Amino acid sequence: MKHKLIPLTLTVSFFWTGATHAQSHAVEPASEASANISTPLAKSNLLQDWQLGGVTSHGSYREPGYMQLQGSRVGIWAARPLADRGHWQPTFQGQLQSSAMHYSSPISGELANVPDHELDLRLTALHPLSSAIASPWGYLLAGGYLGVGYRLHYNDLRGYTTKGNIGYRRLNQRLYLPLGIQLQTQSANPISFSMEFAPALYGNHTTFMTDIGGTQDATVKQKSQGFALQASWQPKPGWHLTAYHRQWSTRATSSWKTTINGVTESYVEPASEWKDTGIKLGRQF
Repeated sequence: MKHKLIPLTLTVSFFWTGATHAQSHAVEPASEASANISTPLAKSNLLQDWQLGGVTSHGSYREPGYMQLQGSRVGIWAARPLADRGHWQPTFQGQLQSSAMHYSSPISGELANVPDHELDLRLTALHPLSSAIASPWGYLLAGGYLGVGYRLHYNDLRGYTTKGNIGYRRLNQRLYLPLGIQLQTQSANPISFSMEFAPALYGNHTTFMTDIGGTQDATVKQKSQGFALQASWQPKPGWHLTAYHRQWSTRATSSWKTTINGVTESYVEPASEWKDTGIKLGRQF
């Protein structure tokens, strides 16, 4: 019996961990009270040491008209500033998430508990854009950042769906360019907001056709871009609570061929969209 292929592509998403903060600028105190808190406020705007935390989110991958993959995700993240003073403040960040997702397709059927793993490593550098700005919410610090990131996304659809179709493993790799801006209140419990755009510099996607009897695995190039929104709150010194949304869109690839049981056919990775919405809690050490 000839098995149908499950048309699934996992794209790489991105996320700014928020570990890098805008450099604090001294603001002339308007009173003795404000002068007394100016020093600790300045220090709270900078990541002084390692930061480690957990993340939980809901991920959803969709190929319109073909399939959807979604589920709850959990993971860990860490950040380390390489310098917390100067015009440019570089930070190294890493995040790892895992999930057991649910696959559904009007064509191929359903498959539960699909192993899914995602690794993101990035180096960004933040630059203050201005001195503190007065606003209805108090003084605001503004900063822009740029960097380079690498994301690896792997999932394993080996097994049979409810319609008897067989699946296979997928591996997606992406080298991207994070470009963002951040606003942060200068207060005892600062709140920050960031917006990021991340075009992919290079991306490829490998489908393990040998899992279903193919003569060789197929690797194709992918073009994609994404964005992220994030809001963070520091309820007390050393702790950060963050809510975020990130999203990637990927274009359809050119066709590629593979041979299964002596029959050669052409396949295309369709256009897709990946969304991830979650909450992070971090502790400074």
